Amino acid sequence: MSSVDVLWRRADGTGHDACSLTRSDAGWQVHGATVWAHDRKPAWLSYHMTSDQAWNVQAARLRGIVGGAPVDLSIRRRADGLWGMNGRGLPGSESADDLELCVTPACRLFTLRRAMGRPGDEVDLQTVSLHRENWGLQPMARTLRRVDATHWRLTAPDGQDQAMAVDQYGFATECDEIWFREVTD
Repeated sequence: MSSVDVLWRRADGTGHDACSLTRSDAGWQVHGATVWAHDRKPAWLSYHMTSDQAWNVQAARLRGIVGGAPVDLSIRRRADGLWGMNGRGLPGSESADDLELCVTPACRLFTLRRAMGRPGDEVDLQTVSLHRENWGLQPMARTLRRVDATHWRLTAPDGQDQAMAVDQYGFATECDEIWFREVTD
């Protein structure tokens, strides 16, 4: 595989997301961009996520404009195990296995690739979640359950439940009836 390219559209408003998955000597990389309407204004972000060979996310970078304001975030798993953003550590994040970005269905690829078990299997996840409202990181617990060969459910303790259909690469073909894949190359 030299690269896998994906294009999604948002069903809940104006927006698209496109990304490419590539392999490097160190692991995997996803480069992409997402555009949407935010409070009736154009918004866009480019993103780049890297993982090791076992699909453990190591870092992410987001840049763009949302609501007329610049966004420039550098998120990374530090050597001490804490997740950090723009040089500041997030206390309580050392047990987090995953990084959840609020702007793209591409970020779920890494979790799904690591959890490719059999239908009925469940895995408890500790994630660091980026929130679009304040662009802050927050630790979050979730449970990921594989429903069948192509469907997954992601559940949070607060009752938030998300359904996903995925392809053979681990990319969402449908994500919580918000994102729908249009093209894969």
